[in-house]
Order: sequence, then C-alpha cells, then structure tokens
Amino acid sequence: MKLYYPVIFLKEDDGRYLVSFSDVPEAITCGNDFENIDVKETVVKIELNLTGLYEKN
Repeated sequence: MKLYYPVIFLKEDDGRYLVSFSDVPEAITCGNDFENIDVKETVVKIELNLTGLYEKN
C-alpha cells in the first residue's frame, strides 16, 4: 500500500529550504539549496513516526 503526504517546501530569507509535512509535523528537514534537501532522511522520519504511533495503539 502506498501512502501520500503533502509536502511544503519553504524558501527562507537566507536562501535555505525548509521541508515539512502537515500530516507528520515531527518530520522536518532542510537544505542549503533545493538540490541538497535530504528527502530520504525525511521519509525515514515519517516511517519511524508512523511506526511509533502504530505501536502505541
């Protein structure tokens, strides 16, 4: 099963990018430029967060 999460790319005043997910607020990452955003790291954070929520319930 594939799950989809909306992602927000916010360009900061200093040129860096902040990446967040409204559905998983704990999953946040950033990059010095758009090409260097570590999306894989963020996906791992989402997976860990959802696994933790599942195990709690």
